Order: sequence, then C-alpha cells, then structure tokens
Amino acid sequence: MLWIFGVIVVPIIPVFTGMRYIISGNKLLIKMCFIPCSSIDIADITSVERSYNVLSSPAASLKRLRIYCATGAGCLISPVREQEFIEALKAINSDIQVNVPNTKGAFRVQDWDI
Repeated sequence: MLWIFGVIVVPIIPVFTGMRYIISGNKLLIKMCFIPCSSIDIADITSVERSYNVLSSPAASLKRLRIYCATGAGCLISPVREQEFIEALKAINSDIQVNVPNTKGAFRVQDWDI
C-alpha cells in the first residue's frame, strides 16, 4: 500500500511546491524543485498574453501567462505576482507586447478575468 503512495503522490508534490521562474541576467530560467526545465532568452520574447489553456506546462495554476518568442517557441507559466514579473521582463526587453488585462469589476472572481 505504501508503494502506491510513493508512485502516485510523491511525483506530484514538486509540481505544486517547487515551481520557480527566475530572471537571471538576460535569461528566464524555469525550474521545478531543483531541476532546471528550460531557459528562455528575454531578448527573444515578443509578447506575453493571458491564457487559461489546460495543456501540460510548468505552471501550477490554470491562470497562466503565455510567453511568445521570436523563434516560434513559447511557454505557459503562472508566476505568483504577475504584474511585477511582467515589469521585470519589460525592464530588460522594452519591446515586449503585453496583453494581460488588469481590470477590476463586479465580474471578477478571486482575481480571475471572467
């Protein structure tokens, strides 16, 4: 019975506890726990948009940011403080187009854009 716990639950724990998006120099590093998943050159980022796509990605939330790169590559991420994260990216690459609504209103449910 204990092996079922180890096989099913243990691999899921790092997904929700160790997701990190680190801006280091001109690179965006994506890490899960201590394992580096990918690296994106911030100079290659063309736009950042809101996404609720359910595809598998290094994002622990369904409220995600879709990063598009000039090379055609992209990534879905879910930083905790989105606006600060976007501002940090734009401080390095001011050409990034941002399409992330920052609205307030009656139809907002727990900070989700509805």
